[in-house]
Amino acid sequence: MAKYRTFSPPEFLVSNDSLDDVISLLSRKEATLRSFKVKKFGRRILNSDEGFKELERIARITNEILEIESDHLKNLKVVVTRRLTRLPRQAFKLYLLYWSLGFFFLFINSHPGESNPAFWLVQGAILFFFFVPALISRRARLNIEHQCGYTRDERDKGVIFVDQLPCIQFRSYLAHEYAHHVYREIFGFGKERWLKEGWARFLQWKVVCRLYELEDNPAYLYHCLEQIIGELKYASKLMAVMLNCRLPKRIKRIRSIFNPNPLWRALTGTPGFNPHRLIDNAMGAAVFFLSEKRYGEEKTFRIEFLLDEEN
Repeated sequence: MAKYRTFSPPEFLVSNDSLDDVISLLSRKEATLRSFKVKKFGRRILNSDEGFKELERIARITNEILEIESDHLKNLKVVVTRRLTRLPRQAFKLYLLYWSLGFFFLFINSHPGESNPAFWLVQGAILFFFFVPALISRRARLNIEHQCGYTRDERDKGVIFVDQLPCIQFRSYLAHEYAHHVYREIFGFGKERWLKEGWARFLQWKVVCRLYELEDNPAYLYHCLEQIIGELKYASKLMAVMLNCRLPKRIKRIRSIFNPNPLWRALTGTPGFNPHRLIDNAMGAAVFFLSEKRYGEEKTFRIEFLLDEEN
């Protein structure tokens, strides 16, 4: 297998035609997301036994999509963490602390008849204390929801860890992390991270699409689409920079879960992200979704042709 350099996707990605195709894909997926009215994501998965049963279903669908019969579950386990369960208690402690401080500062800063601008500025800053716990709690919840992952333990056994998410969201993330396990079993570790992430995101999308078809529930597509849209938008920005051109305003206005403004994230509770990892995820998603459009699903899952494109 060819060795990759850091952030070196196939050359076909860096062209005006490819940028136009990625923008087209992004627009269509954003329109699909806006067409959904999703409110419920099912009951929460409570423990690792339930999580493994969900994994068995995801594995069957994955095998059907990839047209393989191998049992990749023998060397894999699911760990369901409980951080979301503990979050309300931690949030209560935050409210107690910040609200106590807020009322204390309001009391010592109360001056009857005071109405100068400095007084109201201080009052406004103190009132912000009452909103801080909600922002921290929301950001913590969103970070926990996105902090699922795949790793190997000391016995080289695959481990997927996900929190107690609603079952539909749980299955979506489970599909992505199981895709990483299958990738490792099939291709090993000797590829660029963007290739692994793109393959996993593409397979996750195919799995949730199959679940959507089976149950006629658009909630299966919702979270995956949020991630794909954010990644494709970031990829289009990177491609525009490499091509020294500007993105259309309608693309810039598309909402993304990856907001680079730290002040905006602090005020809205939007979760943070690692820019270096986002580059890998974004370029990987762009490569695989663009590849499907040009070469078809079956060939896209066989990554050898992507290696050939690099040579």
